[in-house]
Amino acid sequence: MSTHAPGGESICIHSVVVAEKRRRGGVASAMVKAYVDAIVADGARCGSAKRLLLIAKAPLLKFYVRCGFELIGLSAVVHGADPWFDMRLDLGERRQLDFVQVDAFSPVPLAGNPAAILFTHRGGDEEWMQAVAMENNLSETAYLEERVGAGGGAGGGAA
Repeated sequence: MSTHAPGGESICIHSVVVAEKRRRGGVASAMVKAYVDAIVADGARCGSAKRLLLIAKAPLLKFYVRCGFELIGLSAVVHGADPWFDMRLDLGERRQLDFVQVDAFSPVPLAGNPAAILFTHRGGDEEWMQAVAMENNLSETAYLEERVGAGGGAGGGAA
């Protein structure tokens, strides 16, 4: 972790810091999840990265697990009195598209037009959606995203 390797397979997170008065309000979780989503979505600059890595102390392990990281084990890094733990998030798993193929225009299985339904967090990126539709080579492709309202909660706003 001491040498920067542009285009490398690992991205290392040095630290996540939130002002004490802002802690326990979901800020750190939102920051980590937004960062991970940005890395996953930015294939041009981050496509060669296969994993996110970090080290954490014991009190933060559950936090990082909730953010999608897995505990690897005790780290070889020694700094201070408390032990550090290595953690990893597999970017390949996060880049997998979550989708189903259905029969459109028919209640009978295998009788309608095949259509793909993708569950995505790409924010309406039309170029990406068109590329996915062309790759699927189906007559119809639909995209579903969770909507977040002005209050920050899911499902807000009119359709």
